[in-house]
Amino acid sequence: SFCLSTLPGNVSCLAAVVDPPPSAAPASREEQMERNQKRRRGFNMGATLENSIRIVNGTERSCPASVRLARMSSPPPVFIGLTGLNASGKGTVADALRRLGFHYHSLSDAIRDVLQGRGLEPIRERMIVTGRELRAAGGPGALATHIAQKLDRTADAVIDSIRTPGEVLVLRSLPRFAMVEVTAPEALRFERIRTRGRIGDPTDLETFRRLEAAELTGDDAGQQLVATAALADHRIENAGDLTALEAAIAQVVAQLRA
Repeated sequence: SFCLSTLPGNVSCLAAVVDPPPSAAPASREEQMERNQKRRRGFNMGATLENSIRIVNGTERSCPASVRLARMSSPPPVFIGLTGLNASGKGTVADALRRLGFHYHSLSDAIRDVLQGRGLEPIRERMIVTGRELRAAGGPGALATHIAQKLDRTADAVIDSIRTPGEVLVLRSLPRFAMVEVTAPEALRFERIRTRGRIGDPTDLETFRRLEAAELTGDDAGQQLVATAALADHRIENAGDLTALEAAIAQVVAQLRA
């Protein structure tokens, strides 16, 4: 006779249990114990959950069923891209998404890596110039392509500092991707700039506006924040109310998961 056992991955296994023909002499105690052990082994092949064996293409490999079941029950990953003017609060939105379990990536990191390799401080004006250089060499979506190659496609992720339509185009290839524009009033953004005191940040309103103007429009190698914002699927205002901000973020995530 045979015991039908189901292995992880819905793979069935037949475990042979040899019973004596009806006319055979009664089995000895040792023979009966051996048969019982064979039956238990047959059932245990499908019943062991925490250290089961998957049979894949004729090979065996260990696969804890708890991990397998978690993968089966987990929703598909969500990818959220962030754009917005300087000091609009993109980092605050990213931090809120991190608390929800999202992995964090920033397109600006690719620029900082280049500047670090050159031994240069990542001040704002230098970041803008180097970003243009990288886009001119690799195309308008070069920074997004660099980050997309590093993404874990099985985990939620937030991608910060998206500044060109070419970068949006690259990231649109991700499943369940949405662009979010983060907004805040100019006066509040300038105050945030002065408070954070980052190297290279403007210290007066005139310089703040001049640098921002250089980011709003440009050619394919430059930043194009106006055109990028026009591609946003959602807009979230970050005017200082953290509770309202987190509620808006949760709503966006819920819509993507629906």
